[in-house]
Amino acid sequence: MTVHGFTYDATTKLGVAHEKDTDTAGELPGSKDSNADIHNNETGARLGVDVRPWYVGLSGFGATEEHEKELEQRLLPMLGPVCTQDGWLEIVK
Repeated sequence: MTVHGFTYDATTKLGVAHEKDTDTAGELPGSKDSNADIHNNETGARLGVDVRPWYVGLSGFGATEEHEKELEQRLLPMLGPVCTQDGWLEIVK
């Protein structure tokens, strides 16, 4: 996500919300599996931030402010009304 223009904070926040949205034993927040997923998400987000300038320079994808704004507008609704104050993801039907 970060290589395509999402911020590191927005990317990792979405990853944490996703991890909290489970009731499966062994995958609950604080479990080894969940902690590993969060760690991997953070590592991937950092890598995306690091390679983004190279990726944009090579592909041109995400090079315009207009494109970055479009991506931001697509992500924010995912984090806004569907994410509670404590970071849990709410499924709204």
